[in-house]
Amino acid sequence: MKFILIIILAIVGISIIAIFVIISKPNQENSLKTAKVNIGNNTWEAEIAKTLVEKARGLSYRESLGKDKGMIFFFDPPSKESFWMKGMNFPLDMIWIRDGKVIDITKNAPPLKDSLRPLYYSPKDPADMVLEINAGQANQFGIRIGDAVIVDIK
Repeated sequence: MKFILIIILAIVGISIIAIFVIISKPNQENSLKTAKVNIGNNTWEAEIAKTLVEKARGLSYRESLGKDKGMIFFFDPPSKESFWMKGMNFPLDMIWIRDGKVIDITKNAPPLKDSLRPLYYSPKDPADMVLEINAGQANQFGIRIGDAVIVDIK
């Protein structure tokens, strides 16, 4: 019985280490499927974070994000997912979306400087998507709660 417990703990430990190693590696830009996201007259080409690893890594460890680029995350069922800025080198705006409408906006989320006191960002209401874009673009393009959002997956 003790031997089986040791084996199970070893497998769990190795799995946790493997996930940490995968998440810690820098993103391979442009290796993800993309979607065209339209809000008003503005369009972003957004990488789609589908897997648990892609979602955990997000835009971490990148040096920058192109002006019309972003990353989109889908949630099924809609939820109040929490995001943090671990490993980020630049600030972001987060556009929270539900049923094709902007429901909340997190503006200018700064990179995480102190991992002992991380800030978490989540929408006020459950969202089915979040679009991460360069900080300041929500204001620059006048994105407002209630704006229509069209997502075209390539």
